Amino acid sequence: MPDGPPQGGQQEPWRDLAIEEYRALRAEVIASLQGQLQALGLGTAAIGVLAAGGFNVWDRSPYGAAAVFFVGLPLLALLGLYVWTGENARIMGAGTHMLLIEHEMRVLYPGMPRNVFSWEAQLAEKKRDRNLLTIDLRFVPVSLIYSIIAIGSVLVGRHLVESEQVVFFSTASDWLTGGVCLLVVASLALCLRQMWLLHNAHRDAAGRT
Repeated sequence: MPDGPPQGGQQEPWRDLAIEEYRALRAEVIASLQGQLQALGLGTAAIGVLAAGGFNVWDRSPYGAAAVFFVGLPLLALLGLYVWTGENARIMGAGTHMLLIEHEMRVLYPGMPRNVFSWEAQLAEKKRDRNLLTIDLRFVPVSLIYSIIAIGSVLVGRHLVESEQVVFFSTASDWLTGGVCLLVVASLALCLRQMWLLHNAHRDAAGRT
């Protein structure tokens, strides 16, 4: 296997394309990380503002407060959960493809220094086991926090309608609480499954390389 480009000054036509694609994927990972931080900041701020508004109108407008805690906050928390999962999926998908590019470049240039084109390969070494704990640890806590916010919100709303006797929400509080809790648990399970599949895909790609 040659240690460099073919003789005669020619290079494989895909070499520069692969390098550009690798650079573009790195840029996408950075953009996704920035998107995660922005989404987390905006989501936290929006949840805080909406919750403060709900508590502020608790006595003056029980129906408005009940709508906030039964509908507004849970939907906002679930939106944050899906956005957070989507950005993580983008990062993991890009990382898996970058790993394959690193492998192809090393096959073409086996004489490269060990640390060149090895970023994703080194990360993959830490994810060899099929263990849920090897999923990016940033993902699970934030996802759980969003889920807890959504469930906690409906419990606060349930307390509100029982103490203030909000007619419509009082009669529907049981199925609203159960429905939102079921939706949150199903959404969290779906997001965790998505990350688990992406984790396994990255692990399998590492095994093939």
